[in-house]
Amino acid sequence: MKKQPIKPVLTYSRLKEVLHYGSVSGQFMWLVRQGNTGGDAIFNGKFAGKIAGGIDRSRDDHWMIRIDGKLYKSQVLAWFLVHGVMHKDNEIVHINNDKSDNRLINLREVATFEEAVRARIEAEKK
Repeated sequence: MKKQPIKPVLTYSRLKEVLHYGSVSGQFMWLVRQGNTGGDAIFNGKFAGKIAGGIDRSRDDHWMIRIDGKLYKSQVLAWFLVHGVMHKDNEIVHINNDKSDNRLINLREVATFEEAVRARIEAEKK
């Protein structure tokens, strides 16, 4: 049985190295890669300066971004970039329930999945 390679943990410095987050617009843009490899040149030609990620229909329509082979919910990346922490036990929810609206003003942290569900129900009532 072949072992799966371990994906590196995303660090704050790595995230700042690859993405720019506009907290007012809620959009992520790929940054220019500084390496000298042909892969960096190809990436820069195709992606640098362009919107990162897209809606993933298989993941409850969240805006997802792949970094170093791993998919992340963009609201989690936004929270991490602004607050410098990525909690494993907490969830970042969209206040207006629009999963593609990643403006900082539309994001909030909740402690558990149950609280996240309750927050979504409350948002739908408004």
